[in-house]
Amino acid sequence: MNTSTYGISIAEKNVPNRGEADAAKGIQQALDSGAPLVYIPYGTYRIDRGLKIGSSTRLVVHPQALLFFADGAGRCAADFLLSNRNAEKGDRDISVSGGIWDGNNVNNPRGGEDDRNAFTGALINMKNVDGFVLEDAVLKDSTAYFTRFTRVRNFRVERIRFQMTHVTRNQDGVHCCGYCENGHIHDITATGRYTTGDDLVALNADDGLLRSELLGAEAGPIRNLQISNIRAEDCHSLIRLASVWSEIADIDIRGVYGGCRHYALNADALRYCRRPLFVPDDPAYAQGVGLLKNIRLADAEVYSTSDNPVPLFCLESRMDNLTMQRVARSLVNDTNPGAPLVAIRNVIQNRVFAECRCVGKNDSAVFGNMQSVAGLPGLVREDNAGSPVRSMELHTDYLEALAVGEPLLQKLPEKNCMVGLPAGS
Repeated sequence: MNTSTYGISIAEKNVPNRGEADAAKGIQQALDSGAPLVYIPYGTYRIDRGLKIGSSTRLVVHPQALLFFADGAGRCAADFLLSNRNAEKGDRDISVSGGIWDGNNVNNPRGGEDDRNAFTGALINMKNVDGFVLEDAVLKDSTAYFTRFTRVRNFRVERIRFQMTHVTRNQDGVHCCGYCENGHIHDITATGRYTTGDDLVALNADDGLLRSELLGAEAGPIRNLQISNIRAEDCHSLIRLASVWSEIADIDIRGVYGGCRHYALNADALRYCRRPLFVPDDPAYAQGVGLLKNIRLADAEVYSTSDNPVPLFCLESRMDNLTMQRVARSLVNDTNPGAPLVAIRNVIQNRVFAECRCVGKNDSAVFGNMQSVAGLPGLVREDNAGSPVRSMELHTDYLEALAVGEPLLQKLPEKNCMVGLPAGS
């Protein structure tokens, strides 16, 4: 009987399991065998060349099995600790569960920014996959993104823990690039200081695609994702929504908890990146850029862990039906309570409505009225009453509801730069 019909364990192939020799060859042979299930038992596995997993394959790893990128294994843009086999033609029905996946970033530096074949630093990369699951895994010490998804559809990422012993640039946790849709991202946790080094969950519909960490990625719309139970002690930002020309639509975010050095939610249209994608002073963008459509965020308790004066919720992209409910700021933990909870800037919106605890610093000049909310003691309701809002701040420790919609500019600005401005522009 051919046992590979049902599944195989790499133990059958005598794969080195103490970290002293390359294990990638034996593991790859198992993944290439056609077996629907490949099991990696407890052990330490040195991966000298990145693993590739194909369609209709389930990879199950012992929870304490360590797979680590060997020194110097990150050589070019095609190198990842794990990726799907057919990024161009596409794969389907891939599942990965368990294991500790270590990028060994100290010994795998990112390639140069001017090298079009540079090592991206992404740990797990999936591109053009329909049906993908990543669950019950620990991801450790990526050089850049822990996970990077492009054109991934019908996916589920849950019960993922991020760990870091060495901080590098752009260490996003779950990073979705263009054309990701129909996904569930659930129970994502980053523990320890500076973890993750960048955004815990990033939806980047647009980005500077010439940057080394994005080689091979694409810009495009991101739609229909459910994100829940996101936690960090000290990440850079908890959630990022990066839209300049491509829309981010139908995103449901529920349960965001913990500390961040910059933003709980960052929707700044990449204005403050090292290489922004557009010139803010260009008259074409005077009414705003990007489009966040049908974005819902509920049940958050967040706080700042630095003295950075930025707002916890930074909304600088055009919004067509963005709502937030039951958002609390933990003043006990917050290191910078003087910064606003919410700021809307660099965009003209025809509809802004808020119910929040009044602190006295709120910029109410943009609102036509302010009144107490019946049945919610201590809260006030503010409404722009039809007067377009270009900027506003809410200084409060509790937001019962916020609704932003009807951008003055209904059409997305023309895309005049696909990959980002060169340095110094």
